[in-house]
Amino acid sequence: MTKKLTIEAIVMALGSSSGNGLAEEITVVSESETKKADPRMACQIDQHRGFDFWLGKWKVATPARPNWHASSQIAVGNNGCSIHEAYKTPDGYA
Repeated sequence: MTKKLTIEAIVMALGSSSGNGLAEEITVVSESETKKADPRMACQIDQHRGFDFWLGKWKVATPARPNWHASSQIAVGNNGCSIHEAYKTPDGYA
């Protein structure tokens, strides 16, 4: 929800109005509205955090090859708007 206040109303509430009748608008917005408005924060809302459980470093194994282990590192990129996987096998496949 957006709320609008005027400088005049704030100054009058503080008891030090100059009485010049000039008013400027200040817009007060919620945190979620700020995130929507700022592209750098667009993907920081809860709906974009669904894969956070996957983030981190992982050891990849298979029962078919018990001595074989690949590595995988999952990280957030693009200001939280994407997930990047760096995968590498012991043979150098990446």
